[in-house]
Amino acid sequence: MLQYIHHLTINVSDLPRAIARYCAYGLVCQQHTSHDAWIIAPNCAIHLQVPLQPTSSPRTIFDPGMSHCCIQTPDVEALLTRVRHTDAVPRSHPVDLGTGHRYVYLDDADGIVTECEGVPYAPPVTAPWLAHVALSSFDIGRLSAFYAAVTGGTVRTSPLLADNQGIDTIAQVPGIRAHAAWVRGANVTIECWQFSAPQPKQLPARQSTDLGYSGITFCTSDRDAAFAHLIACGARTDDATTWYDPDGNRFAVITENSPLAASLGPPAEQHIVQRIEALWHR
Repeated sequence: MLQYIHHLTINVSDLPRAIARYCAYGLVCQQHTSHDAWIIAPNCAIHLQVPLQPTSSPRTIFDPGMSHCCIQTPDVEALLTRVRHTDAVPRSHPVDLGTGHRYVYLDDADGIVTECEGVPYAPPVTAPWLAHVALSSFDIGRLSAFYAAVTGGTVRTSPLLADNQGIDTIAQVPGIRAHAAWVRGANVTIECWQFSAPQPKQLPARQSTDLGYSGITFCTSDRDAAFAHLIACGARTDDATTWYDPDGNRFAVITENSPLAASLGPPAEQHIVQRIEALWHR
């Protein structure tokens, strides 16, 4: 079984600009070279890399594939003040959808969407953390069931989300109609979306050189058992290095004793998502 999400990979065109952006979000640059950097949150990492020949493949959050990640913080206004000096531009003011959380999408110069979410009940000294990674799909049931199976998580689904001015404001798109599902249990929630409006496009698979979200890397303690489990769950692979979920999204698997995992160390607070959500439900 896959134990936790080790990191997200994001392709960028300008590494110093990207590092400044993620540090303004409240994350920490632990190490970097001239072509890549490791950005650390309490529960997960982000690997920023500059492809040798980066390609632009514009996609919206409605199109199938990995669409955005969400950074949660106790103080979203302070976060937005910090990002004014970066290339990240908020689409709107923070919007409360009735949960007490305040949501805002930001777009950067590479067309990467980041959701930032204010969580007022979190202790104010809490460093920002990665709450979820989002994938859009033409078959949300199949995709959420797959990630629940491979991680041992549980799925919570939404009713139809439609005619909601708050959601339309956050996305800056009128008339959104969608269903959502959340796979919980790992260190980062996997959020799945299926949109009926706007109508998503059928796009070619994302290439490893495309700017934007490139993939998810999971960590396991037992490589052989994890690979057998993935195959049993319906994952595909070409060479046991790159894996594909039922939608064709790429992901990778490393072991806890691999040089990469050892160099970064384990997450400082792997279960922060569950801990903060427990405060919400009190």
